Amino acid sequence: MKISKTSIYAVIPLICSGIFFALTIYEDYQLLILKTEPSNTIPTLIFFILSWFLWLLLFTVGIMKKFPSWTVHSISYAFIMTLYKAISLKPVGGWSILPLIIAIIIGLKIRLSNKCSDEPELKNKRSVTDFLFLFYGLLPFILAAGYDSTNVLTNRLSVVPIYLGLILIVTICTLIYLNSKNITVRIVSVIMGIALPITISVITHPYTSIYYN
Repeated sequence: MKISKTSIYAVIPLICSGIFFALTIYEDYQLLILKTEPSNTIPTLIFFILSWFLWLLLFTVGIMKKFPSWTVHSISYAFIMTLYKAISLKPVGGWSILPLIIAIIIGLKIRLSNKCSDEPELKNKRSVTDFLFLFYGLLPFILAAGYDSTNVLTNRLSVVPIYLGLILIVTICTLIYLNSKNITVRIVSVIMGIALPITISVITHPYTSIYYN
């Protein structure tokens, strides 16, 4: 199976988001459990800005090309995560909407100027897998949210490699989904990319497992 450039473009924001949330979990472990200030927050800030920029860039390209499969998951991130930032990052959260507005304007401007052609696959009807793949933009956040709390982090620094392992699973399933020509493989991979990480996170979670006892 040959890996396409577009599939690489699709997984880079996922990986950056995963690294950002892993760093956040580790910083919270230092702050909440060790009662010390994080030693270095610069990498976290870098990956926060980088992941946000890459997701919005992918979203802009999606608007320009009428959202081919490899850009579909950027929709959920662009809107849901922007809304989350607007609510949680008070009092400056409202400004987080501005990059989304700029991305929409740029994408539509290029689209309407006919400078960007549609992807060949859009000549065919969208499949249900596109709607499942839409969920992928939120997976890094959802998977991290289950681990990032005082009770979970207590004496459980191992959640960081577990979380990164879940992001790796999502990444592999994304590459298989976007590169396979077999419809059955595509359906199975896009479902497993959601079901498998969530199942593992539940099994390894301190509240539902004897793994940490």
